Amino acid sequence: AAVCVAGFPYGPLRTAAEESAVQVPDPPYVEGAQDWSGYTPISSKQELMMIRFNPAGQYYLTEDIILDPADFEEGGMFFQGWQGEYFCLAEEFTGTLDGNGRSITGLRFSGGLFGNNRGTIRNLRLLEAEVSGELNEWIGAMACTNYGVIEGCLVTGTVFANFNGAVGGLVGLNEGSISQCVNGAKVEASALCGGIAGRTEGGSITLCANWGTVFTQMGQTAAGICGESMGTISRCANLGEITGLSDSNTRAIGIAGGSGSMENCYNSGQVKGDYAAGIGDKEAFIANCYNAGTVTAFEREQSPEDPGDTEGPDEQSPTGRRTLWGDGFPAGTRPSGTVSAGTGQTTRTAV
Repeated sequence: AAVCVAGFPYGPLRTAAEESAVQVPDPPYVEGAQDWSGYTPISSKQELMMIRFNPAGQYYLTEDIILDPADFEEGGMFFQGWQGEYFCLAEEFTGTLDGNGRSITGLRFSGGLFGNNRGTIRNLRLLEAEVSGELNEWIGAMACTNYGVIEGCLVTGTVFANFNGAVGGLVGLNEGSISQCVNGAKVEASALCGGIAGRTEGGSITLCANWGTVFTQMGQTAAGICGESMGTISRCANLGEITGLSDSNTRAIGIAGGSGSMENCYNSGQVKGDYAAGIGDKEAFIANCYNAGTVTAFEREQSPEDPGDTEGPDEQSPTGRRTLWGDGFPAGTRPSGTVSAGTGQTTRTAV
């Protein structure tokens, strides 16, 4: 049955099976400038390129823009080698970019659209993006790091990284504000990763949703909204499949890992990993959240080199490896706040 989350802008949420036939929705349009006085219109990739030379300016899209793979190859318009720390449109953006409900299709920067956002990005759709990196500590399609505002934005495509950092569908590191955004991109990394942000340190994520699959390995954490959050997450939902590679000590979590706060959040996506939780970590403050997704924790035989959970065995796990049940928490380690277990099924799978 459909479940309503207070203030959630995407309508009633359905189970993962019901969502399988539903396309990733557009985020709501966020009211920005009352008029475009002082803004520079962008209607072509040539004009988009000009942001690089004035990243403190104010811009708005008047047309959808389609980028070709050749634009990012040597001799192409957007090929510039390494620009500072990031391979992106601008290393640091401090202005305003209002997508005006328009889209940029085919982005292929390895550092995302911007290296560091300290301005405002709103109402922008990045479609069929291919963002990948091996050298940056943070990777996201909108920005590697966000200290500003990102609102009313959508990402589809893939975000991939092969390094020990943090990767997100929109941003790698968030210390600003992200609201009313949707990720439909596949996020895959041997790193901390989340559908919206890889890591949040003091920032906030509000009214966001993830429909994309999130995958990690090598002892890292994958989560629907944020891989690790020390900030605040409210009125968010995950409907994507969250997976940690089995037998590699990975953690898979429906909403977010870390010790931050989560309120009025919802998971209906399938969650599976060596350690798995429907909503969040035991260190987090969790209030009025609901899990309806299937949560599967892999288990395997222990060896002398792998003693399992160093904090003591879970009384429900015969191998001693921590297995998260029901509402997503080991026996006797519920977080503060309130959590509803919902209708999600929780299982153990031998590997």
